[in-house]
Amino acid sequence: MIQRILLAVWLSAAACVATPPSPRPAGAGDVQVRLTGFADRRGQVLVSVFVDAPGFPDDPRQAVRSVNLPIDGDAVVVGFEGVPAGASAVAAFHDVDADFQLDTNALGIPTERWGVSRGGRGPFGPPSFADSRLELASGAELAIDIELR
Repeated sequence: MIQRILLAVWLSAAACVATPPSPRPAGAGDVQVRLTGFADRRGQVLVSVFVDAPGFPDDPRQAVRSVNLPIDGDAVVVGFEGVPAGASAVAAFHDVDADFQLDTNALGIPTERWGVSRGGRGPFGPPSFADSRLELASGAELAIDIELR
């Protein structure tokens, strides 16, 4: 019983000193993504821009922008206009079988090529939003390269 009370007190104190999330800066910018590393030209490439961690990197429904494009060469370039200024991260994968899902093996390891901004790689799972984070200033144009692996 005493442990529960101490835990409740500790959690309450921690909540009081926790830093609230900083507000997003006003405005928007543009992000241009150049994708390379395709195994072949089958299927499509799915590219998503996230402005916070929920859903990153594999739930495009939680992205602020998401597109799927055919692979028509060694590189695919896609532009996103009006991305909210502040923190963002980009995730992409080569959807070989065009099922809109990143295929994985029995261990959960992707069998289709994928990549994220800043080349993030998680040690035992997908990379975090923080490791893939970019800063987009209002009115800026940000160009990034992602090599799918």
